[in-house]
Amino acid sequence: MNNKMTNHLIDVRARALLTVRLTARSDLSVSELSQDSGFDFLVRVLKNGLVSNRMFGIVLKASVREYDAYSIALKREVIANYKDVPFPICLFFFYMDTDKGFYKWLVEPRLSTMGKPELGVSVKHSQSDTNNAFINPDDLIELNADTLDKLVGTVDSWYDARQ
Repeated sequence: MNNKMTNHLIDVRARALLTVRLTARSDLSVSELSQDSGFDFLVRVLKNGLVSNRMFGIVLKASVREYDAYSIALKREVIANYKDVPFPICLFFFYMDTDKGFYKWLVEPRLSTMGKPELGVSVKHSQSDTNNAFINPDDLIELNADTLDKLVGTVDSWYDARQ
């Protein structure tokens, strides 16, 4: 099987894993986006079963095997545009050999010391590579029901603070 086909199959499988994980929750609506948006999915948090304007973006990456991922590359130009995005963005990463999922905030929702909602780009640029920023897989948080609850709770709290 050629490399292009392998990459396509990894991408399809990673998208399926992400969709299954997120749609297991009844309070999330998941939409896949076009390739030129800078992220792959837009997730809306439902309120009382209805779609709300509470949302976060997801950048999806994957690796065939756990030991294959030394670092995760993200294009600097895309990350530079994240400062203009008005909502949180997360990296979701899956290993195909184990189906394990992980996440890391790229544009993190947080509260200032004064309790005001803010977004912070949390990706460090590489000094040695002018085109990419890299994320160490050790910096990722394992994705499970509890951590997904925390992730959605963080998004909800951030939107609550905006009101």
